[in-house]
Amino acid sequence: MLNRSKSCEKMKGPKKGVLMLHGLISSPYELRTIAKHLNDHCFNVIAPLLPGHGTRPGDMLEVSRNDWRDAVEYAIDELSKDSNEIYIFGISTGGALAVEYTLKNDNIDGLILFVPAIDLPKKTALAPFIKYFKKWVGRYDDKNIIKYESLAMNAAAEVYKLSKEIQRSFRKNAINTKVFAAFTYIDRTIDGVASIKDLLVATDPANRHITIYHPEYVTVEDSIKQKGGVTLINSTVLSKSVLSMSHNAMHNGFNDEYLGINGRYRDCLHYYDDTEEYGKCKTSKSVLVGETTKENLAKGLMVRNSYNIMIDSLLRDLDKFFELE
Repeated sequence: MLNRSKSCEKMKGPKKGVLMLHGLISSPYELRTIAKHLNDHCFNVIAPLLPGHGTRPGDMLEVSRNDWRDAVEYAIDELSKDSNEIYIFGISTGGALAVEYTLKNDNIDGLILFVPAIDLPKKTALAPFIKYFKKWVGRYDDKNIIKYESLAMNAAAEVYKLSKEIQRSFRKNAINTKVFAAFTYIDRTIDGVASIKDLLVATDPANRHITIYHPEYVTVEDSIKQKGGVTLINSTVLSKSVLSMSHNAMHNGFNDEYLGINGRYRDCLHYYDDTEEYGKCKTSKSVLVGETTKENLAKGLMVRNSYNIMIDSLLRDLDKFFELE
């Protein structure tokens, strides 16, 4: 937990606290850029390690979404002890848990959602059945020190069930608090377009700020871009070799020593079965970065980016949402 500094005690107004929830197979490390920014602005910050994470990939074979829910409820209780204005920030699966908690409780003053796993690709629907015959969606060397690379089929099944439960809740309930959300329109992990549409239905246009990052070669549907409270941003920056923004890039600073532009880790799992290309991806000085779509991969050697070169503008938008300016 990051507590407010002593200098913050002189500030007037409510004590703000934010619960920060990481994504599936990840860890609180991916929250550090946003967490530090908010703590510098006098937020109490709690960023728990969700059950099944941060140990070994095999622990995801038995974990359940109820374990994650229990962790969320416990963290909210702890945060409430020294905060009287509560927010939840969630990435991907963490975003889905944040949405679900807010739909069931009235003690949340705002939601911040980065690529929330509200809808998943259709093939994920098979995970609850396949897990009895196949343990892993993918099994890798797990060289990433801040998250698993291997993904247990059970974990995918639990996130799928969570997403379907949220969709059913949306048919009866809306989100009755202010919402800041950021999506990448082309997303290989979640169904980004469907997730955006669901959130548009479940939120009040006057009470939301939804940013959608899209590559320059993709046109966003009129049914989305014409809605109130929606901002579109071109995520293609060819001068930086960025073709688009991946699911894993939104929340990380570009100067991060592990995941940033010059960081020690590169996500090259899309080449894992091709030893030569995998090696080139890991070591080449000349690579493209973006989401690993067929269109992007056809353009040359590429890394699935894990940093956001537009993070500064995103943080400024967050400041406006929190009325920090």
